[in-house]
Amino acid sequence: MTRHDLGTCIYCGSSGPFTDEHVVSAGLGGDDKAWMLKGCVCGKCNTGVFSPLEAKFLRASPAAIARLFLQPHTRDKGEAPTMQTPFTFHHDPENGLLLEARLEAGGTTTILPQLHMETLDRFGTIGTDKAATGTLFARLRALLGDGISLIEKLASKSFRVTPLTWGTDGYGPGEAGMVSRLPKGADASRVWHEPFHYPGTLPKGVRITPRVFLRPEGQIVCRAADVAGTIFVLSQLRRNQTELEASQEQSVAPQSQMPGLHMRLPVDSTSTGRVLAKTGINLCAQLLGVDVVRNHAFDAVVGFAHAGTGELIRHGEPAALACVLGPAVTDNHVLVLFPIAVDGGVRLVFAARLYGGGTECIRLAELPAPLPGLMAPLFVHVDYARNRIRSLSLEEHYLPLAYNLLSGTTRRG
Repeated sequence: MTRHDLGTCIYCGSSGPFTDEHVVSAGLGGDDKAWMLKGCVCGKCNTGVFSPLEAKFLRASPAAIARLFLQPHTRDKGEAPTMQTPFTFHHDPENGLLLEARLEAGGTTTILPQLHMETLDRFGTIGTDKAATGTLFARLRALLGDGISLIEKLASKSFRVTPLTWGTDGYGPGEAGMVSRLPKGADASRVWHEPFHYPGTLPKGVRITPRVFLRPEGQIVCRAADVAGTIFVLSQLRRNQTELEASQEQSVAPQSQMPGLHMRLPVDSTSTGRVLAKTGINLCAQLLGVDVVRNHAFDAVVGFAHAGTGELIRHGEPAALACVLGPAVTDNHVLVLFPIAVDGGVRLVFAARLYGGGTECIRLAELPAPLPGLMAPLFVHVDYARNRIRSLSLEEHYLPLAYNLLSGTTRRG
């Protein structure tokens, strides 16, 4: 069976089992129960392929920054959006420290509880309050036993695990092993090694010192030049536990009201393109019918969305497309299916403006004849603040925008 057969998955051609698929990712604010594909996307594609793909796009892409600042929650009544970055540093010019931080929903910065190595045997404690640093110290007391597992993340599904054993000279490494998945429930004896990063935006003269910090998810992380540096830091922490307890009472909270924020955000253009392609395909299935996307003309874009094979064909110039869509709609993504007449047939194009930003436009298919349900552009507004999706005609999309421009007012789309 293939994806072209009735009753099969439109992405891989399997016969199921099927699960409900959001037309627009729930993480993008598309958790609208009226906009779900049923009986045409298998569970393997839905949860095994697209869920991790969308998670990567939503937490580590340019759209992730806009999402963090603008979207109040991920799903209907869900949690606040988050981002995943290799590092986020808060530079406090008052004390010259580069601190481990987290950029939170709404654009606020949270300083993580951390210990900075000031000298070979002295650490300074940084934290926003005693409760946060107290949690860090409690975790360190439990961690610094006779055996520790040192974890390095090498790739998306690859980890190096090195056992550390306490001896007369401090912690000594055993034979490292590679695993594709870490067993659950062993965080109390694990510490993660992460290397130094030097942001290109960092002012001259600012040093990055070895440090140990606690992530909100519960991981203890040591940032040092290399693994040997992390082992040395952990050894010094155990040797100086009495002094560490005293330093907790002298913890320092950042004072500057105008800090610098330095972060690295990986951009995977293929993942972004795949998510856009999948959204366009889903939109066609929802608005034009599932059988439309079973057409062989969709094979190339389906293959790209599902497995990243082939090449995504961009359409038009972004500036011109932005003009076509008009001004941004408050709290809404704007998605459009465009039929463009070419050589007696029709080119089906999908355009997306997420969070009022730049416009992306991709070619979905070249069809030999117009589609009865798509004689003019179809607009879709995704209210990501309220998890509501609406389909609009050309006139329904443009009339409120024209009114806003003429009256000088702003209305929710």
